[in-house]
Amino acid sequence: MSPKCAKCLGGTNVKDKDSVLRCSRCDIVVHVKCISTSDSLLDALKNCSGLKWFSDSCVKLPFNLDSLSKSVDASRQDILDKIDSNKNEMITRLEKLDEVNTQVRSEIVSLKMLITSNENKLVDIDRTDTSIRHDIKSLKQEMSTTFASIVSKEVKKNTEIINNEVRTVQKVLTEVNEMKNRESNLMVFRLVESDNDRTDVMKILQHLVEDISEKDVLRTTRLADKFAGVGLCDDLTKEQRQEYKTFVEKAKSMQSDDKENFFYTVSEDQLEDGR
Repeated sequence: MSPKCAKCLGGTNVKDKDSVLRCSRCDIVVHVKCISTSDSLLDALKNCSGLKWFSDSCVKLPFNLDSLSKSVDASRQDILDKIDSNKNEMITRLEKLDEVNTQVRSEIVSLKMLITSNENKLVDIDRTDTSIRHDIKSLKQEMSTTFASIVSKEVKKNTEIINNEVRTVQKVLTEVNEMKNRESNLMVFRLVESDNDRTDVMKILQHLVEDISEKDVLRTTRLADKFAGVGLCDDLTKEQRQEYKTFVEKAKSMQSDDKENFFYTVSEDQLEDGR
């Protein structure tokens, strides 16, 4: 059963240190509200285990000075220990705070440097942007003045190129058509004129091709003692004849320079390949 308050005789809860005080000498209990004491003294009594509280009746009784001195010394030492403990804790916290402060200062300096660098970059970007805008404006002006002339020159140039290519194609087509018209022809050279030229030509052809008939006669080739010195060739265009003469002259030159008695002549394949 909880003791009653010595002042108001009301019930108490001795476990509630904030609402009751117990005398360290006679063990009576009183409500904190029933006595007149300062808040600072109550805090000291609550936080310092060596600090004792005595009721008014006990304070009036004679004390054992040795016991009181020891109690005071114990309370004093307890207070000093708590002060030292709090002091060390405060020093540790202050040191940590200094470290955090130093780190924050360093980060602030780095941030300022970064801001300055970014400001310089922004200035450079603005300058570059202004320069690019100026270059674009100048380029537009140049393009507006020169585009028409460039297009005109290019159209004229391309027109000339196309015309040259058309002329070249037309020339090639003309030559191909002429070659096509001549490809079935044969020309006979150094054949003695007579009233029987067709018969002589047929004999030459029949000597070369066994199953040839009158309707197949196209005019070409040589052979047989009777026709010695008679030469045959394809019906060539003007350009082909000129090329053929060039090859013949080259063959004659090679023949004259040869020291091993090789015979040089111009074949149809060389004439067709251009070599």
